Amino acid sequence: MHNDSHHYPEIGDFELTLRERAEALLLAQSRDERIDFSPDEIAHLIHDLSVHQIELELQNEELRSAQNQLQDARDRYARLYHQAPVGYLTLDAKGIIQQANQTFSAMLGWEFADLKGQALADFMTGADRNQFLGRFKAFFNHPEGKSIDVKLHGKAGQCFFARLTGRSEIVAPSTAKPSRSMLLMIVNDISTQKAMEDVLRNNEAQYRAVIETSLDGFWMIDMQGRLLEVNDAYVRQSGYSRQELLSMHITDLETRKSPDETAVHLDAILREGGALFETLHRARDGTLWPAEINTAYWPTAGGRLFCFIRNIHQRQRSQALLKARLHLSELALHSTLDELLQAALDTAEQLTHS
Repeated sequence: MHNDSHHYPEIGDFELTLRERAEALLLAQSRDERIDFSPDEIAHLIHDLSVHQIELELQNEELRSAQNQLQDARDRYARLYHQAPVGYLTLDAKGIIQQANQTFSAMLGWEFADLKGQALADFMTGADRNQFLGRFKAFFNHPEGKSIDVKLHGKAGQCFFARLTGRSEIVAPSTAKPSRSMLLMIVNDISTQKAMEDVLRNNEAQYRAVIETSLDGFWMIDMQGRLLEVNDAYVRQSGYSRQELLSMHITDLETRKSPDETAVHLDAILREGGALFETLHRARDGTLWPAEINTAYWPTAGGRLFCFIRNIHQRQRSQALLKARLHLSELALHSTLDELLQAALDTAEQLTHS
């Protein structure tokens, strides 16, 4: 905490000065004229002086109390200012540091004496410095509701992300300087927030990569069954454009369930937290294709369902072929050649839909 350069007179000094002035005044009067008092006048004068002395003592006590309260208030303000969890700066119209608290000094690793008179932009580099200098004039004139995010560099080479906000202040004129505008700036260390944002961005990028590179189709739908997001794989599977799909409902693509049955199914998924089932989807050209749906519920924004949709036509065909082979193998052991040939023809028709 900085020492105040102003000197405030102590109460004892005030009393001494008052006494000296009174004695000097009385001495001057006694030189000019001889004063004779009667005993009653002397007694009355002594009484008046005693009362006046008590009044002065009471006034001095009040002044002493007011001075102590003022000093306590100044000490509390200084502690709040210097020990605040954020940095405080006062900048002039050129961006020069006029005042700073201990928190900001510690952020940069400098003493205030080293910071005073420095341009805040000198603690920035590259694009951050250019951004700050380009925006500072408008920020200085109208800081309300604005913020600037920059990276500040400290004495030992350390750096941190800071969010700068502020408000305007008019500094009262003094005998040496006229009134002038200043910017009171708050410096928040947002390094942790920035790191978390980077993690979220990376997670989002990974999520997007998984969704967009998946061979399976993907939906994100709300609890009313409206499609909110689809991936490229489902766009290809369905034949619809992404814009068309995002205006559609489950029942526009699902063929096995009515709207009421779909609502019941969604409620069941909500209770269970997910589901794995097979259904039929209708493509844009009207063809039907078998789909395996693997869906999971997530309780965000009113509830969301994440659905991976696999075209299982080839799998079903392979299963049907395997089943047909087993059936024909069994017939070969117990049936005639004509029966076996007829069964083979029937199976071929079923598999080829001919």
